[in-house]
Amino acid sequence: MERFEIPGSGFANGRRTAEPIGRIAAERGVAEARKKFEDTAAIGAAAVMATPAAIAGGETVHAGGVLAQRAAEFRFEWPAPPVPH
Repeated sequence: MERFEIPGSGFANGRRTAEPIGRIAAERGVAEARKKFEDTAAIGAAAVMATPAAIAGGETVHAGGVLAQRAAEFRFEWPAPPVPH
């Protein structure tokens, strides 16, 4: 299961940032869980400098502005590329 965190102080922009993630996951059959948080201390602890943002696997993959569908497709490469042996 892919886990995403959506830090941001505004609910509407955070929701619009999370939507493309959900759409891509559904299209590709990837189980995902999203957690939105608005606490400024938690946002700072996550080292997010601009919101709304998207964190995947503990890494900030998007920050500042609403995440568009096309940008989400490039940032979240599903399925993950094969691991070389």
